Amino acid sequence: MILDIHTHCYPDNLAAAALRGWNGPGDATLPDGTLAGLLHDLDDAGIDRAVVLHVAHRPSSAHGVNQFAREVQEGSGGRLRCFGSVHPDAPDAMEELWRIKALGLHGVKLHPMFQRFDPTDSRYFPLYREMGHMGLPVLFHCGRHPGHPISLVPDQMAAILPHFAGTQVIGAHLCGLCGAPEQLSTLLRLPIYVDLGYCARYFDSSTLSRFLGRLDPARVLFGSDTPWDSAGFALRALERTGLSSRALEQISFQNAAQLLDWPV
Repeated sequence: MILDIHTHCYPDNLAAAALRGWNGPGDATLPDGTLAGLLHDLDDAGIDRAVVLHVAHRPSSAHGVNQFAREVQEGSGGRLRCFGSVHPDAPDAMEELWRIKALGLHGVKLHPMFQRFDPTDSRYFPLYREMGHMGLPVLFHCGRHPGHPISLVPDQMAAILPHFAGTQVIGAHLCGLCGAPEQLSTLLRLPIYVDLGYCARYFDSSTLSRFLGRLDPARVLFGSDTPWDSAGFALRALERTGLSSRALEQISFQNAAQLLDWPV
C-alpha cells in the first residue's frame, strides 16, 4: 500500500484561485486543486490513502477551513484523513485546536510563510505546548525562500521542538533542506519526522538519494504536495532513489500508518 502524507485540495469554488499563476514544472499534468482532482491524481499514481493538509491563511478563516476538512474526510469512505489548521495570531486559536480534535481531524498544519508568523517567537510557545498536551501531530511547512523574511529550517526547528513535548512533529519538504542543505547534520539529530513533499523537484535525483541515504528511513514519510506537483511523479522519483525494498515500504506506507494509527 502507498500513503501520501502531503496533499491538498480546496473547495470547488476556490480551487482555481488557489492555484492561480501556478503552471507547475511543465512535464506533468497537474490536478485542478479540487477534491475530485485530488482523487483522480491519487488513482492515476496507484496511491491507496492520503492525508489532506489544510491551512488557515487568515486569523478569521480557521473555522471554515476546518469544517471543509471534516467534510472531505467524512466523505472519503476512509481513504483520506485530514489535518486541520489554526492561525497562531487568532484570538481563539486555543479553542480552535480543541475543535480540530472534536471534529475528528488527525493533526494540525502550520505554514509560517503563508500565515505570516515567526515560528520561533515565544508568543506561540503556549500554543505549541497545548498541541503537545493534546497529542495532535503537527506538520510545519519548512524552508528558506529567497526574498521571504520568514523561514523554518533545522536549526530553528531544534529551538522550538522542546515546546511540542507529547506529540510528533513533521518537518515538510525534508524540514527545509531545499533552502539550507548545509543543515543536514542538524536535521539528523532531531527527533522528528520529515516528509518528501515537492522534494522530487527541489533536488536532483542524486542529491535526493544522498539525503535519503543519510536519514533514518523510519523517520521519512512519502509526500507529493499534489496539486502543486503530480503524485505519480513524486512516487516514481522515490522509487528511483535506490533505497532497499524495506526502506521504500517504510517510507511509502508503514511510517505514516503507524504515526497516524491507521492500520491496514
